[in-house]
Amino acid sequence: MNNFILFISLTILTIGPILVWPSRYNVPMLLNVGFVFVAYFVPLIMLSDNENYSGEVFDLFYKITVLGAFAYLLGLIIGYLVPLIRMPLSFVIRDNEFYQKRFIKLTQIFLIIGVAGMLLSYLLMGFVPAFASDPLNAKFFRGAYEAPYMRVAVLYRISNLILINALGFGFILVYIKRTFFNISLVILASCVLLSTLNRGTTAFALLTVIGLVCADKGRLYSWLFVIFNSFTIIIGSISYYIIGLIFGIDQFTDLYSEDSLWTLIASGAPDISDQLQFLKMYLLNPELTYGKTFLGGLIPGHYQWNPSVWALKVISPDTDLNDITSGGLRLPVSIWGYTAFSWLGVIAVSLISGLIMGYFTKYLKHWIKSGSMSKNIVAITFYSLIGIQLSGFYVFSYMFFPPLIVLFFYVFILKK
Repeated sequence: MNNFILFISLTILTIGPILVWPSRYNVPMLLNVGFVFVAYFVPLIMLSDNENYSGEVFDLFYKITVLGAFAYLLGLIIGYLVPLIRMPLSFVIRDNEFYQKRFIKLTQIFLIIGVAGMLLSYLLMGFVPAFASDPLNAKFFRGAYEAPYMRVAVLYRISNLILINALGFGFILVYIKRTFFNISLVILASCVLLSTLNRGTTAFALLTVIGLVCADKGRLYSWLFVIFNSFTIIIGSISYYIIGLIFGIDQFTDLYSEDSLWTLIASGAPDISDQLQFLKMYLLNPELTYGKTFLGGLIPGHYQWNPSVWALKVISPDTDLNDITSGGLRLPVSIWGYTAFSWLGVIAVSLISGLIMGYFTKYLKHWIKSGSMSKNIVAITFYSLIGIQLSGFYVFSYMFFPPLIVLFFYVFILKK
């Protein structure tokens, strides 16, 4: 029973906004349904006899998560009920024909900038992660790959973030204007992003567009989309294992447990095991951060209070960061609140996060209009970049800012 309650609580913390706005146009939350299945349902329900799901650490994890989910849900409801402040943004007030022309032009420009910046970064680094001799370390720029990456870190990060956020617009560009140039540009951009080995970025952009198309077509299509998306995430969770088998890369296959199909799937999204291991190690030296990790991500490099760096150091205190092949841990808001301000933080941080999320979910509902794909993708991007990022203030990062450059031109028009 505890596992089921924990599963519900983690689901609320992940896709809670679907409860205050249960609409097929709430695509960002529908996209996470498959993740909830892989990361939480499989380990907690299908593999419920795991020996780690008992003891002091699990009991603490259970209490933190359930209390945090309750506070987060309360915040969602309150935030959703707050009256909206009017925002005269271009995609809100401009007519569809005018905005679509501007959308096409901007998307082409940003895709070209992103692709050019990434290719130049690869040229200056001297390697491409997907084709490196040690692809796992190359993906995270660890070991021998750190020094050449640091030479172009600013260019790489900015170009990568621009491309990630422009690609979703690119798929809409192809949907509304299928020319050879547009199709070629989007295919090139997708290949460049796939070469980084960040498997979710390209898929997320494409699935967002598919979700919007299905939402326009009706409720049945949206249900089919949820099923298709869930299947895609399952395949994605075992993608490294498949690649490892095909190309004989032991580094990839060693990441997975082959006991059963369920353990194979769970290995690809080890969120529960990571969170339990984090709490176990944190309890060995339970010092509160008092919110230092909330702002630590604003400082580039391996700053000690960067939330990703800090979490990795907690879980592997005696290991050099360059030897850890990971980009960080996915910890729920409740755990970040607990490590910052103890039990008061679980309630307060989760409540504030829910308030922000509920408020911006109401904006998304207000902005989404059936039949206008260019405006809808901008609305969802605004929701993801501003709403979801601000809601995640407890892991705020300097990487929040470069995508705003892209979004700025889509939501503001600087001339009459």
